[in-house]
Amino acid sequence: MPLLTTILCVPVGLYITGDGIITQGSGSTSVLWAVLIGQLVGFIQYVFIKRILRVDEYFQHLLTGYQSMVPLVVVLTLAFLIGNVASQLEIGAYLSDQVGIFLPAGLIAAFIFAASGVISLSTGTSWGTFSIMIPIGIQMAIASGADPYLAIGAAISGSILGDTISPISDTSIMTSTATKNDHMDHVKTQMPYCFAASGLAMTGFILIGVIQS
Repeated sequence: MPLLTTILCVPVGLYITGDGIITQGSGSTSVLWAVLIGQLVGFIQYVFIKRILRVDEYFQHLLTGYQSMVPLVVVLTLAFLIGNVASQLEIGAYLSDQVGIFLPAGLIAAFIFAASGVISLSTGTSWGTFSIMIPIGIQMAIASGADPYLAIGAAISGSILGDTISPISDTSIMTSTATKNDHMDHVKTQMPYCFAASGLAMTGFILIGVIQS
């Protein structure tokens, strides 16, 4: 019930605040409202209706949930800051000039895919890599004459690849913990599937990039 309430309150909040696709708003206010209302419904359900939690127990669980989100918030905040700095410094244009010496425009997307995969593998976060590589990838594509949409797809695909096989990824850690499997065994079993898919993706980015250029 709390989850359903949260989901249903998001479009209602978007309608009330006017955020969304039409107004190009972020919708963050609507999501905040929906989460708070969902927590209120959960408080009523678990404390007063089902009576499975006391008031103090409910808020202890709530605080634990908040605390578990702190590392994610910190990583995303720092990643977005890095993305803004990269945009202001025009790192994408600089990399395009440097890479363009030996890399044709048709291979820019493949380069972004590989770079995003390495960064995401090293940091263990796909969302953080999104915020770093998408602005850089767009700048590189525009400066070199490549397709910026293909660059965005390459950045997203590479980031997800690295995050999936990274041993420090939060999703990998949670998966191995929840299934009670050895963590490195879980990571190793991911690799054959991920490398097979990444090989196909890399081939596609090369072919499409060369055709478009």
